[in-house]
This record gives sequence, C-alpha cells and structure tokens, in this order.
Amino acid sequence: MGQMLAVGDIKVLLTKSLTREEMEDALTAGGMAMAVGSQLYDGQECKQYRNPLWRVLRTKYVTKMSKGDMITRAPTLTEHFETWLREQIQHWRDVANESVTIDPGTMQTQLFRGAVVDTLPDGVQSKLTNVPGLDMMHHGQWAETLKHFFKAHQDAEKALDKQGTEVSRKPAQASLDQLKKAKRDGCGEVQS
Repeated sequence: MGQMLAVGDIKVLLTKSLTREEMEDALTAGGMAMAVGSQLYDGQECKQYRNPLWRVLRTKYVTKMSKGDMITRAPTLTEHFETWLREQIQHWRDVANESVTIDPGTMQTQLFRGAVVDTLPDGVQSKLTNVPGLDMMHHGQWAETLKHFFKAHQDAEKALDKQGTEVSRKPAQASLDQLKKAKRDGCGEVQS
C-alpha cells in the first residue's frame, strides 16, 4: 500500500493475462513504446502512463455485461423508487468502470433499462408494455413513468394488505365481543 507501480511491474501483470504481442500493442498504444522489448525503462514510475494504458485496455477488452450484472436487487414495496433507481444507476456505473451515459440512444442504456423493467413486479411490467415510446424517452421522463406505475402498484398492495388485515380482524373482534358478553352475563362459558 502506498507504493507506486513501475513500468516493469505493469509489463509483468500484462504478460500474465495477455499474449506477448497483445501486451506490446497495449504498451505502444498507451504511450509506453519505449518499454517494448527493452528492460531499460522497467524501473521508471508508471504513474504518467496509467490513464492512457487503462483507456487502451478498456477499449480493447470491453467488459461483457449481462442484464443480471446491471441490477443489484429488486425494489421493495416499502422504499422510494427514486432511491432504488439511483442505487442501480450507481451500481451500473461501478460495474461498467466508466462514466456511462443515460442517453436512450445507446445500446448500453437500452440494456440497462430492460434490466430495470425486468426487475419490477409483474403488474408494473404489464402496464409498462402499453406505454408508447418508453424505450426512447429521456431519462427523467422514463424514470418518472416507471415511478408512477411502481407507486400505483405499491398503493394497490398496501390496500390489499389493509383489506386482509381488516378481514382477519373482524372474526377476532367478534370472538372477543362474545367472550365479553358471556363474562357480563356471568356464565363464564362461551356459547356457540
């Protein structure tokens, strides 16, 4: 920790994961042509060449992403959709290891949006299929549309939970009322 890598260190790391020709091409494209085929520069600090070299490696060896890699988890019915979406966008940027854009015209954005929609509950997904132009909306409009349908789903689920609680509470209340009445009447037993 705290030590700087030298050109020779980078050469050793690259030869462990690339062929010799690929390593030499990457070094040359990254501005380190002087180090190709020579040990003279192996002790030199790599700091000034780091960013150009990483840029070359990222371009040449693109990270393959699947929809499953883009999303960390499904949203819960108790959280704010915007917070969850921001978390997913940050994860996507971290995994992509670059500044990804949210421009709807890029393939990567389309994949990400598809992954987000696939993670939403079925009821939300089915309603989103009827939204015209969803794939090409600007990010803010797209996020707002998803939030609207997710919020409607949350409200419907909360209403169902409340209704289920009310349905189960009524028989319990009736039993309690019957016990109280029996106690008042002095009988002590509940009559069926």
